[in-house]
Amino acid sequence: MNELEIAAVMPTDIPEAVLQEVSIAGTLSGLYSEVEVTQCYFNPGDTNIETVLTLALPQEAVLLGVDLTIGERRLEGAVKARKQAEHDYEEAVCEGGSALMVVEVEPGIFSITLANLLPQEKAVVRFRYAELHRWAGETLRFYLPLTLAPRYGSPDPLQ
Repeated sequence: MNELEIAAVMPTDIPEAVLQEVSIAGTLSGLYSEVEVTQCYFNPGDTNIETVLTLALPQEAVLLGVDLTIGERRLEGAVKARKQAEHDYEEAVCEGGSALMVVEVEPGIFSITLANLLPQEKAVVRFRYAELHRWAGETLRFYLPLTLAPRYGSPDPLQ
């Protein structure tokens, strides 16, 4: 694993999105599981914010999709080359629109950047993933990561 050193100057008076609710639904069928995680965030401040969310998947899982709902608007993820995705994201931000960019930081760790969450606005981020499991003797292990522990890296993308 590569170590990155990043320095950043961050203003202290900018509000962060508050996680209000999490729901998880899953299906286990034989050796295959599919999980959907829904997270609701809220901007409690009085200015637009850009926030970064970090999510952990089991290391061998495959991300199937990500979507964002803000009010009646729904943004659905599409796979693009990284440079094109960054360009489209920046363009949407400059035009004042909401945007969502998902980047795989390392296997099983994804960074989701959400731009222009308006004051007092709620954002619902939903992601789905699938995983193929293996028998270990007479046991099948289903693992659902809920936090970023040292095994998965730092929950702060700047550390």
